Amino acid sequence: MRAIRHAVLMTRSTTNSSSKNEGSPLKVGYWRRDLAGMRQRRLHAAELFHHGATQAEVARTLQVSRQAASVWHARLKAGGTTALAGAG
Repeated sequence: MRAIRHAVLMTRSTTNSSSKNEGSPLKVGYWRRDLAGMRQRRLHAAELFHHGATQAEVARTLQVSRQAASVWHARLKAGGTTALAGAG
């Protein structure tokens, strides 16, 4: 997943022709996030947690930081799978 994202970001060659900086490359940033993919990853984390995986195991499996896995685990405990379905 990380390699694919890196490849997509590195091959971004579209220019922003509608701004005053015509011809300058578009900034790669938050607008490129795959929100559906991120949601799917959080829900996969919930499934792993339900099967007894630790936060570290979830982080390694999904290639995210341990902090992200920790936040997801806390949200899962507090609000269930529904809490993980939203952005963030």
